[in-house]
Amino acid sequence: MWVPDSYQLSTSQSETSDRPRFEIPKEQLEYFLEHELTIPDVAQALGVSVSTVKRRLRDHGISVADKRSTIADCDLDNQVRDIRRLFPNAGYRRTRSQLSLRGIIVPESRVRESMQRIDRLVLNSSQSLSIATQTLSPYKIPVSIFFLVYFFYLHILVLQLHKEFF
Repeated sequence: MWVPDSYQLSTSQSETSDRPRFEIPKEQLEYFLEHELTIPDVAQALGVSVSTVKRRLRDHGISVADKRSTIADCDLDNQVRDIRRLFPNAGYRRTRSQLSLRGIIVPESRVRESMQRIDRLVLNSSQSLSIATQTLSPYKIPVSIFFLVYFFYLHILVLQLHKEFF
């Protein structure tokens, strides 16, 4: 895998084993985490294993959990509701990105749970307020099939008329 020169790691020989030890500077790990890269993404970018990245994080005393916000579910739901008003078609990633711009760093799983709670509330309230109406057809077939058959016969009539005139 090609890695940009700025991400090349220096290696040193470990005293206890024959394999090289990849040195990952603390600043580089902090930079990746500030930009919300996951540990597997950091490992792929650096060309090392996930275990190596986790070990270097532990060696440098960096905790991924410390970077996250401790926001209550109800406050998170309010923030997500506000974002959904601004971006009605926003998915999990867009919502998480908007939260991040507001200084709220939460795992994607919490964003998903919040959006599901909100969607459930909206769905329940809209179901209780709306009255479902169903268009009934005099025929015992679904309306969509009725229209398909109707347009099929209409097409046949047009073809027959076309043959008569030409």
